[in-house]
Amino acid sequence: MGRAETRTVRLLIRKTLLGSDEIQTLVGGRVFGSRLEDAKAIEQLGEGPILVFEFLSGNARSGGYVAGQTFELYGYSKRSLDQAAEIYDTAFEVLHESRLAVAGVAMCGVSREIQRPVEGHVDNLDAWFMRGRWIATTATGT
Repeated sequence: MGRAETRTVRLLIRKTLLGSDEIQTLVGGRVFGSRLEDAKAIEQLGEGPILVFEFLSGNARSGGYVAGQTFELYGYSKRSLDQAAEIYDTAFEVLHESRLAVAGVAMCGVSREIQRPVEGHVDNLDAWFMRGRWIATTATGT
């Protein structure tokens, strides 16, 4: 594994969320590491609420072995804003100041919320969302 691999950070966040029984109860396996195209989002939302995280920017330090990756986390629901908030709040409990680690992966880190969520409605999806901004700080061995 190389230095500060973005795909590995994505794996750490997704696996951490999917490892939560509470997240599984709310969204099942519908946790996505990028924004969905409209048709795919509508299809996935038709099956129930979803969690999506999207990388925004980042930086690498210490020769690229330590990195900070900023991302936005969305909880989407076609049913109600309250359900979108419940999804986001549950994800907050799982991710905020939590260790990001996956067995067999040489990278680990910690994530924390850096901007409280905003709420909204996506008209073309007819879905409510809660969106907050996060940072994942990761390190990998040499």
